[in-house]
Amino acid sequence: MVWFWLGAGVLLLLAAMTIIWPWWRFRSGLALPVTAMLLTVLVAVLYLRLGAVEDWRLYQALQRHGPTILDDPAWSERWRKALERRPDRPFYRLLAVRLDMAAGNYLEAARGYARMEEQFPDQGWIPAAHARALFLATQGQLTSEVMRLVERSLVLEPGQPVALHLKGWEAFRRTDYDQAIALWRKALQRLPEDSSLARESLALVELAGRRLEGLSPQPGPGPEQDAAEEE
Repeated sequence: MVWFWLGAGVLLLLAAMTIIWPWWRFRSGLALPVTAMLLTVLVAVLYLRLGAVEDWRLYQALQRHGPTILDDPAWSERWRKALERRPDRPFYRLLAVRLDMAAGNYLEAARGYARMEEQFPDQGWIPAAHARALFLATQGQLTSEVMRLVERSLVLEPGQPVALHLKGWEAFRRTDYDQAIALWRKALQRLPEDSSLARESLALVELAGRRLEGLSPQPGPGPEQDAAEEE
C-alpha cells in the first residue's frame, strides 16, 4: 500500500498549494494557482489510472472479511484483474497463488511461487510454499525438486514450519517415525494453532506414534487417506 499513501500525500500537497499559494503570493496572478490546479487534476487522473483506489478497496475488503472473501467469484475476478494490471506487486501475486491453492490449482500456484522466488530470492517461506504446492500437485510425492526446495527454505530460514512439515513427511516415508514426530512437533511450535497445517501436523504426530507401536498400515499420500485406511 506504499503507492496508495504516496499518491494520497502528493494529492494533499498539491491541493494545499492550490489553496494557500494565491494568498501567499497574490502578485503572481492566476498563473500559479491554475497551474497547481491542473497538476492536481493530472495527478488525480494518473492516480486513478494506476489503480491505487482499487488497491485500497481490495485491501480494505480483505481486512474486513479476511481470506474468506477470496471464495467470492466476483472478488476473485477483481483480484485477477488487479494482478494483470500490476503483476509486479507482491501483494497481488501472493493473493493469486493463494487463490490457486484454495481452488486446488496446485501446479499454477507452484508457477506463481517460482516467479515470486525470482523476485524475492532471500525469503525462506517462498520455496517452502512452492514445495508444498508441488507436493500437493503430485498427490504427495516427495520428488527431488520438492526436497531441493525444502532444503533451500531451511537454509534461508531455519525452523521454517512448512519446510519442517514436508521434511517430516520425508522421514515418515523412510519409516523414521521418531524423526518425523520431532520435525512435526518443531513445526507446530511456529504454526498458528487454528491453521489447517497445524491440524494436519497434529494428526500426523498421532499417526507416527501409532506406527511406532505397530498398529497402523503403510503410509498413504496424506493424513486423510491414512485415517480412512485405519477405519
